[in-house]
Amino acid sequence: MAAQGASTSHETMPFEMVQIMNIFRDNKATVLEIELMPQMLEADTPESIVIVDGHYVGILAKGLMKAFVQAKQYFSKNRSMEDSQDVLDSTSVILLSDPEHLTAANFRKQRLLRLSESSLDISRAVEEEFAFLDSILTSPLHRQSKSPTLWYHRWWLLAHLLPISKPGSTLKQIGTEISTVLRSAERHKHNYYAFQHGRRSLSLVEDPSDSGQSFISQLPKQMLQWCVKNPSDTSGWSFLYYILNLDRVSTSEVNETIGKVLDFVSTTRWHREGLWVFLRTMLNAPGMIDRQNQEAIVMTFRNEVLWKTHPPTLKGVANWSDFQT
Repeated sequence: MAAQGASTSHETMPFEMVQIMNIFRDNKATVLEIELMPQMLEADTPESIVIVDGHYVGILAKGLMKAFVQAKQYFSKNRSMEDSQDVLDSTSVILLSDPEHLTAANFRKQRLLRLSESSLDISRAVEEEFAFLDSILTSPLHRQSKSPTLWYHRWWLLAHLLPISKPGSTLKQIGTEISTVLRSAERHKHNYYAFQHGRRSLSLVEDPSDSGQSFISQLPKQMLQWCVKNPSDTSGWSFLYYILNLDRVSTSEVNETIGKVLDFVSTTRWHREGLWVFLRTMLNAPGMIDRQNQEAIVMTFRNEVLWKTHPPTLKGVANWSDFQT
């Protein structure tokens, strides 16, 4: 484990800012796990604010705030230097501390657009940008994993630059996006912005081949596994409902998933609202589930405590009287 110091190329720049800039500069294509620390441990020098152990990075919280102020000042003064690596790296420090800094995010977009227009190595630049966003969105940080600005920036990369930089790689990247969404949602519960990015990403699945169908078919199982590990997360159950509504998810897959959800309920006696809202929603969706599962959901509500306080609205069931016996 080692403390990170400033490189000789930054001798005239603020020390705290340079330490964090160097972390991203030295790990451009690596997904880091960044954590803020109340105090430094095992630092090489008293001035160190960063400790690195492989892809794990610890940053002194008050040091990050100081670096953020320094980076904002440096960026404001030098942002006209559009191709400067130092200015780009200063935006990394800014977005790590303030993920809603639109000017810094837009500076990064503009740089990528220039690279795409000049036929330079846009593929590597896009890959590095995804890694940078992964590092912030999936790290155990307080606000960053739920940043609408960063999630939109990621969507923009996926929808507009990836087809240019790596034609034919969209389906594979969408799989990566779903994995990133789920990791981020584990960091910050009820992460609406992450799951909304997941919905947008899935809207880009246009591959009519077996590969596209295979990708869609494995999503219900993947999402159900996440939901049963995080059963109190309402946003997760809502995303599972979205997946089950996709055109290429078969009726048999939907009913198989519902059967497993009901098995989970009966085994754990889970009472949190998110799961029950999901079951009520499925019950009210005409034609989504077969009669056997409809009956099973009704009986589950009847047998649970929530049956008395949260009775389902059964407008999606043609013959509710049949379930009364």
